[in-house]
Amino acid sequence: MGEIDLLNKAFSSFAEASRALEEGYKSLETQVRTLRLEVEEKNRALGLSLAETEHARMFLNNIIEGVPSAIIVFNSEGDILHHNSASRRLLGDPLPFENVLDLPFDISEGEVTIGSGAGAVSALITHSNVGDIGSLLVIQDITRLKELERQAEMNRRLAAMGELVAKIAHEIRNPLGSIELFASMLSNDLQGSPSKELADGISTGVQSLVNTLNNMLLYTRTRRIRRVPLDLAELVAESASSIRPLAARNGSEVLMDGVDGPLVIEGDGELIKQAIYNLSMNAVQAMPEGGVIRFGFDDSSDGYITLRVKDSGPGIPEEAMESIFEPFFSTKDRGNGLGLSIVKMIMKEHDGLIKVASVRGEGAEFSMIFPRREVYDA
Repeated sequence: MGEIDLLNKAFSSFAEASRALEEGYKSLETQVRTLRLEVEEKNRALGLSLAETEHARMFLNNIIEGVPSAIIVFNSEGDILHHNSASRRLLGDPLPFENVLDLPFDISEGEVTIGSGAGAVSALITHSNVGDIGSLLVIQDITRLKELERQAEMNRRLAAMGELVAKIAHEIRNPLGSIELFASMLSNDLQGSPSKELADGISTGVQSLVNTLNNMLLYTRTRRIRRVPLDLAELVAESASSIRPLAARNGSEVLMDGVDGPLVIEGDGELIKQAIYNLSMNAVQAMPEGGVIRFGFDDSSDGYITLRVKDSGPGIPEEAMESIFEPFFSTKDRGNGLGLSIVKMIMKEHDGLIKVASVRGEGAEFSMIFPRREVYDA
């Protein structure tokens, strides 16, 4: 074979090798392109999985942060892995411990007190294992719940005490009525005698005790209002007559303005007289050196009738004006502070209002405002 033939054969072999190499390169390029697409798809899937994982982590973290109870996660060695904001509010920021063994309370007790003094917190402790992670500590602040329990227990005791007081007051009121009757009879028999004043003193003292018992019974018992048409002027006249002997003992005078015809309201006459009596007694006690108590009326045309009870005493301190109708509040050394709160209660039950105006040194004026009734069946 000549040299030319060998050269042609070599070129032919080189051409075949080149074609084979080109085809191999094209095949490799196709495989690389396929692998790149697969890698890109895997990366997209991985990115989506990471985004979903991050979303789940944020979602769970937001839930843990939003829980009002303190949550602390410990690893298997007892070190803190995670804790929420409630734990920092409850225990302090930073937390006063780093390991479950350093907790300032015994997690086996269930219910513990965290802190001391005014800042003490009652808490319910739950400690549980969470697999290979470690353990979970949940601390629930139950201070408010404990306070409600104490308040409920106090209310229960007060209710029981109220029932007992009501029974005792009822038992005492009956013999007091007999004492007052006998004192009045004795006063009549002692007309013209120096001892008459002593009998009158017994009578007025008993009346004061009976009024106190009536207020206690009104405050502790559920009442059923008996609503009937009433003449307010007539009720005031009866109340003025009963208060005059008491007022006279300290030199006070009880006056009542005249009215033209009945002033018709609707309600329970005994309760309304009790309210008037309480206001009158309040006025008498406000004037230990004597003064004037005046009952006045305002029969306006706006659908209401107003009874004004005014005294000439020293007036009500400005700082006490907002509290005088609260139960057990009193500006006097004596008294249980129920009189004016009973008045407010009675007026509310009669769809009325009680208002007060006072100027220091010029006395006080209480206004009892009743809805008017047009027809009076006397």
